[in-house]
Amino acid sequence: MANNDGPGKERWRSVLADSSQTAIIVGALTVLLGFIINATTDKIGLAASSLVAAALVLMSLLNAALVASLVKSYHVRQLTQLSDRLHEVIAAAEYDWVISDDELAAWETTRNWDKITVVSPDLSIDTGSGPFVAAVKANIRRGVSYHYIVPATSLIQGRLPALRKMFYDRKALFTLSQVDPQFFHILPVHIVIYEATGAPGDIPLVVMESPSGDRHWLRFNESNASSVIGSVIHLSSLNQQQQINTSNTKMPDHE
Repeated sequence: MANNDGPGKERWRSVLADSSQTAIIVGALTVLLGFIINATTDKIGLAASSLVAAALVLMSLLNAALVASLVKSYHVRQLTQLSDRLHEVIAAAEYDWVISDDELAAWETTRNWDKITVVSPDLSIDTGSGPFVAAVKANIRRGVSYHYIVPATSLIQGRLPALRKMFYDRKALFTLSQVDPQFFHILPVHIVIYEATGAPGDIPLVVMESPSGDRHWLRFNESNASSVIGSVIHLSSLNQQQQINTSNTKMPDHE
């Protein structure tokens, strides 16, 4: 039968062998010095024998610490090598459903989108120093419309003026829905839907910000994209219905 042991196992055996040999030697020395101490107690005195015994114990402790250090060092080296290998594999792998900020910004500004829907918990990606501010400005010049779905919070109210300012000359391209903040407690990440109505039958591109915060986006497959779009449409319709109900509510007459 072929031997499947790799170099890692060989190194581990080497460490164990060295540790075992050291332990055997220390054990033998302990027994030998025990006999010597017992035999010479009467000649060199109890105090001297105790001193030798203490030295032996100290030597044993130091040896044990050395063995533990060797084993720990081996594990640290193995973990470091494994971590380096994982980084190499991840860096070398290419997944078409994982998109960087730069890649998504390029898609946003170079493809013929008609409408982009941004579900945002905080408007951070499209305001201030956000990674997509330049893309939004470029698309406004191209006539791409944006619909934002955001929570009704004070943070949003503070960032809305900067967002509206970008659409100052093209107000018709900007629409906004504010919804219950609890929705974003469940999913506190950005979701972006890119629609190109000029291509009938095509499923819009749907991406979600990576929850890990590593500035990557996850692209949904066709079936999941349809589910996300349906949920976003439902969420937006609830907001519209709420606005209609609010506008139809009459203030009571004051007597």
